[in-house]
Amino acid sequence: MKAFPIHDDAHDAFMTLPRHTLTREVIITFDEQQQKERSSINMVEKGPPNHRSQSSTPHAGHGLDEIEPPARQRRLVGNTWRRLRRWVRANMFAPSWLPARLHHPALGYLVAVMVEMIAVALTLLLRMVMPAFSLLEALVILGVVVVALNWGGGPSLLATLVGMALLSYAFFLPQFSWSIASVEEAGGVGLGLVVGLLISLVAGHVARRSQARQEAETQARVLRETQTQMDTFLAIASHELKTPLTYIKLSLQSIRRRLEKLVRPGSGMPEELSQKVTPVLQEFAHTDQQVALVERLVNDLLDVSRIQAGRLDLHYEFTDLGMIIRQAVDEQRQAASTRTLLLQLPEVQSVPVYADTGRLGQVVTNYLTNALKYSPVEQPVHVGLDVAGNQAQIWVRDRGPGLPPEEQARIWECFHRVQGIKAQSSNGVGLGLGLYICRIIIEHHQGQVGVESAPGQGSTFWFTLPLAPMRQV
Repeated sequence: MKAFPIHDDAHDAFMTLPRHTLTREVIITFDEQQQKERSSINMVEKGPPNHRSQSSTPHAGHGLDEIEPPARQRRLVGNTWRRLRRWVRANMFAPSWLPARLHHPALGYLVAVMVEMIAVALTLLLRMVMPAFSLLEALVILGVVVVALNWGGGPSLLATLVGMALLSYAFFLPQFSWSIASVEEAGGVGLGLVVGLLISLVAGHVARRSQARQEAETQARVLRETQTQMDTFLAIASHELKTPLTYIKLSLQSIRRRLEKLVRPGSGMPEELSQKVTPVLQEFAHTDQQVALVERLVNDLLDVSRIQAGRLDLHYEFTDLGMIIRQAVDEQRQAASTRTLLLQLPEVQSVPVYADTGRLGQVVTNYLTNALKYSPVEQPVHVGLDVAGNQAQIWVRDRGPGLPPEEQARIWECFHRVQGIKAQSSNGVGLGLGLYICRIIIEHHQGQVGVESAPGQGSTFWFTLPLAPMRQV
């Protein structure tokens, strides 16, 4: 331990202290001096000590109880200001009759101040012309209503404050002074503020609902215009696609017939060349199927455009419903030769209906193709016709994935496709138009459509038609 000598100045300072402070020897080691210097440096870097632990008790002195109230007040003021800004923003809008370049939030508040200044000036003029005029707040309140109906509750609230302040400055004694001399005048100002605030809130709410209704009407009008444009596009596109598609179909059929003549026995074509042409004919058969699919989609678009335009042509005649079903089933048996279609018809020879034969065949074909498309290849598809009273019911039953209850009503809507259900025996993707067209066609025949289904248990699609009286047939 090394002792440092005490200089004369330090000795004089220590001698001035009381005697009991000099009872200890002033000896400091070099290590202790370094430790104190490091601790003093750390205290400077960390700042003053935290007294939170000392002030946790109610009687801790200068602690959290003296620091928290100002912070709590600041938070309260900040929350109140944020809520006020949100309310002002939600209750501020621009009138629809203003040009778009003037739809600025500050314009409403500027107009509110100007309207109230004009209202107070007109009140002064009326008071000068008619000294007995006592409805001083009338024009101010009217200005509040005008601002609220056109710019919302935020500007109208400012109009209320500005209007009552100017009214108090211009009319209440002492005149042209911001002071109020009597309790009655203070009550009048307060009542005017309350009335203006209520009118501002009510009128702003009504105006906000009116603006929401106008916006909804505008959106509906835009939607109708968009729908009209889409219908026009569908009609033009489907018509423009119809002509080249027909030409492609006829050309493919012509080429296929020529190739079939070449490979017939006795045509004189070498056997080696005939074997090369046979796979080409098979490819033509596949191409015909794809062209038929595209043709069906184009026809669906045409039908939708006609339905939307109210120009769906139906050619009614007396016909046999059983014959229509047999023809549709035979066509599908030829198109899908590997599938099994079981037909169940009533014992009566004829089921007369007054209908469009082609359109009813289109409905039955759509039901059949959907059943074949969404059911397994090894499962049969059942088709039936039931007659009860003066009504006939046609149904198509498959063993596909089935439909959830919430989708059984929506599948008849235009462009609606059920999510999560994939085709099991076809790669074709529909547009969600077939069942919608079927519903429209059957409704034009005074019938009804429907489906009975459950997930995992298949589906039964049906439609009903009124029978034609036998005496008319």
